[in-house]
Amino acid sequence: MKRVVKWFFILVGAVVLMSVIWATKDLSDIKAVELGVIELEELDNGNYHGNYKNGRFSNELIVEIKDQKITDVQVIKPVPNSNEQFISDLRNMILLEQSLEVDAISGATYTTKAYLKSIENALINEMIEIDEDERVEVEEEEITKIDDETIYEQISGYMWEESVEAFSPYYELLNHEITGYEEEKIGDNLEVLFFYKLIHKNYDKDPDTVGYIKEAKEQGNANYQLMYDEYLAPREMNFQLKIVIDEKDVMTLYANNAPVGTEWEAVSLKDYILSN
Repeated sequence: MKRVVKWFFILVGAVVLMSVIWATKDLSDIKAVELGVIELEELDNGNYHGNYKNGRFSNELIVEIKDQKITDVQVIKPVPNSNEQFISDLRNMILLEQSLEVDAISGATYTTKAYLKSIENALINEMIEIDEDERVEVEEEEITKIDDETIYEQISGYMWEESVEAFSPYYELLNHEITGYEEEKIGDNLEVLFFYKLIHKNYDKDPDTVGYIKEAKEQGNANYQLMYDEYLAPREMNFQLKIVIDEKDVMTLYANNAPVGTEWEAVSLKDYILSN
């Protein structure tokens, strides 16, 4: 038993000793690192990849250059135990000074030097070449996203204008909401399905001057107070709608008025006004 305990402590001691030796080596290497001077005016616009490999000080990053200036530093693999605030502070110092001659962040002299060495290595390497197909794909995705947002905004504006034209003579319109928004390209047309909620209220008026409320009050109707309170309260209209946009960007509004299933009919919001 004593022999087992003895060998256990020997093993633990050996591990600790190796860790100390390894850490000391990393520290000795980073102490010996010297930083050069970067000539930013000789660099083309683009992204430059760099890294520094030295045990616990290893890191990897990308430096962005634009108009002979460092415009961004993105850390891909940080030095272990260097937090986001440290990285952000160092990045801001580099962008301000536009050189590697920056003061080490307090308490982290060697970590600061490790990141600066990666930046130096980045700027003496070739610029990252972005695959042309990947660039085009990203641009197309961004354009599609913008187009989708524009269509949504167009439909939202169209529905508000239609609502105002149809209902403002009768109600004060407060807001509207579009939910369940879905787009589908069918031939040359774009079909958009959505649920539409229109929030409105009666125009401000003394409820006691409204015929049915006045009558309920005079007759002592038990529901008089409820009628009075509800008269000026916000209410909702809800619709299940579809808009078809043709190749000339003309919008046609459809509604599903079927009690069961789906049956689209071309409509105008004015169709929902009850005539006397």
